[in-house]
Amino acid sequence: MPLWHLAAQVEGAEAAAVVAEIFDDLAGSVSAFETREAAGEAPAGWLVEAYAQAPLRDAALGIRLDLAAAARGGAILSLEEEQIAERDWLAENRRAFPPQRVGRFFIHGSHWRDKPPAGTIPIEIDAATAFGTGEHPSTRGCLIAFGYLARRRRFRRPRDIGTGSGILAIAAAKLLRCKIVASDLDPISVQVA
Repeated sequence: MPLWHLAAQVEGAEAAAVVAEIFDDLAGSVSAFETREAAGEAPAGWLVEAYAQAPLRDAALGIRLDLAAAARGGAILSLEEEQIAERDWLAENRRAFPPQRVGRFFIHGSHWRDKPPAGTIPIEIDAATAFGTGEHPSTRGCLIAFGYLARRRRFRRPRDIGTGSGILAIAAAKLLRCKIVASDLDPISVQVA
């Protein structure tokens, strides 16, 4: 699905606010930022941006913005629009997800095809829409603690509550070779896990 980016450089805070209101009626996402020429200098103006699924800029919009900004004591300094190239954000994220050793576990995405280090328990999991790839400190801490505790005691039926991607349940199943209970309230996480 194509995405369009519309950017207006605006003089005056009140003018920027009215431009943001107009953009908000037309677009799916709007932001406004005060701009500066260099750090510590006085504000140079405002950048008001909008993202939409169709082009927004036309002569009527330009006139409407000029009049609205002038009525608030400001001006439109520039108005530019461009189509943003489509990207597969999940594929890019997967490529950027490096394999990692976390305690006794070796976590990698499906794109990684080498042999895991000797003595590790491999877990293949892709960075996607559910939480849990082993990079977050809470997940790393749980994996390290679990590997430590599994050497010192027996677990009959571990539970992974708020499973996200299922990484902790997968680690428990591979390490303990027993039944695991994993649950989550998020339907996407349940589907992913």
